Amino acid sequence: MTLAEFRSCVAAYMQRDETTFTYGGTNLLTQAANMARRWAERKRNFEMSKCTAQITSVHYTNGALLSAMVLKGTATSVAAKTLNKAFLPFTDGSGEFPIDIITREKHVERIERHYEQYITRNPRETAPSTMVAYFAVVRHGDYVYICPADSTALGGETLTVYFDIVRWLPDYSANGDTDFLLTYCSDFMLVQTVYMLNFMIKEDQRIPISNNLRADMWQSVVEWDSSMIMNSAEDASLE
Repeated sequence: MTLAEFRSCVAAYMQRDETTFTYGGTNLLTQAANMARRWAERKRNFEMSKCTAQITSVHYTNGALLSAMVLKGTATSVAAKTLNKAFLPFTDGSGEFPIDIITREKHVERIERHYEQYITRNPRETAPSTMVAYFAVVRHGDYVYICPADSTALGGETLTVYFDIVRWLPDYSANGDTDFLLTYCSDFMLVQTVYMLNFMIKEDQRIPISNNLRADMWQSVVEWDSSMIMNSAEDASLE
């Protein structure tokens, strides 16, 4: 189902002409559909939202912004919701190896543990700067950097870092836009879109939506999404 088809479906469910949902150039049906999908994305990391991505110029000390991330092997920007795995390339270009992803807080704890053994009565005494040998990507808000910052071990001052991520899907905008939620979960999207739409229209135009119905629809989406992972695991165990 495309966005245009979905808007027509929602308008029909509301028993109103689709054109009556446009105010000042803003299409409330499109807006409500985007709000419904964002609600679903905030609630769950969908299997079909997972992809591989990369940041091509991560500086060994300055790091990089997540806004520089693109789909792996392309120049197509992608918005990362969750970083699942990170990989550094081997310096000879033969492949990639996985590294940890940690928070800024965990990185600071790592530094604290490193310097604990050198605490003396003179707190200004210089401690060795060598950190632990294994690499990690540190996420700090919308910024990532690599630790330890060792340009020799990393093979240069800038490098490409690869990621397995859960992405935010791009907003619906064009009539032909579609995605897996409109294709496989249009019933849930209809109910959730009407629910969101009720907050943006006059009271006498609203259609009550049962919370039990919303919960049932959402549970169906969750079970469908979970089944993709379960079935894949079962298939692999039979090989």
